[in-house]
Formats: sequence, structure tokens, C-alpha cells
Amino acid sequence: MKKILLLLLIILFQSCWICPERHNLEFDNNTKIIKVLSEGYYFESIKITEYIPKEGYVEFIDSNYVEIKQKGKLLNNLIDFRNLNNNYNIKGIDIEKILSKREIAFEIMVKNPKLKTEDEDSRSFIYFVTDSLTKGKLIAESNGCK
Repeated sequence: MKKILLLLLIILFQSCWICPERHNLEFDNNTKIIKVLSEGYYFESIKITEYIPKEGYVEFIDSNYVEIKQKGKLLNNLIDFRNLNNNYNIKGIDIEKILSKREIAFEIMVKNPKLKTEDEDSRSFIYFVTDSLTKGKLIAESNGCK
């Protein structure tokens, strides 16, 4: 019995070490400003896509998207979508046009430049959607352990 209990404790502790941390960001739907709330993490890339809500899933409109990728060395943990700087490459339709849509999905990659790329906590993927009912600030969280 003691061996089984010890084995279960080892598995429990080991699974906590394997699981990556959760990372948070805040999106203000009124001001169109997005901010990484996790300390030491910065935006690497953002993809915004318009979608059509279906029952139980969403259907992306592939032609209506914007991709924003970091190109400079300056690290940003806050981005004002209405006033993007030269630190980012922008591909796709006009960003103001996509932000005016009612249903949009965000796929965001954040990174911590102080961690090695082999470390599973060096990058984190955060996904969330907004719709016509989304007002004010929205907190989104990546998958992982608390």
C-alpha cells in the first residue's frame, strides 16, 4: 500500500513539473488595446480572423484576416491596434476594417525572451473570440497549469 501511495505522489508531482504555466492577457474592446498581463512575456505574433458563429463551433472567413508579427528588437507587452508602430509587419486586410467586424477570433503567441526556446514556458498560445455582446475588458488565458 505504501508503494502505491508513493508512486501516486511521484506521478502527481511529476505532472505538475511537466505542465506549462498559464499566461494572461487583457483586451479592451472599447479602446482596441491588448496587453500581456504575465510578467516578462511579450507579443510575438497576433492573427485576427473574422468568423461566422455556427451551432457549437465557428467557421472562419479565410479572406478576412490580419497577421501581425514582430520584426524589430523592441519588446511590446501592450499594443494599441489603432496606432501600430514600425516594430510589426502587418499582412492581410486593413486592421481598422477587421476590428469593426462583430465576430472576430484572436490567435496570439506570447514569448519570454529570457527563457531558452527549448523551455516549454518560453512561448504560450492564447486564443479567444469576441462577438457583438463583448463589451469593455476581456481577460484571456492560455492553456496550462495554474
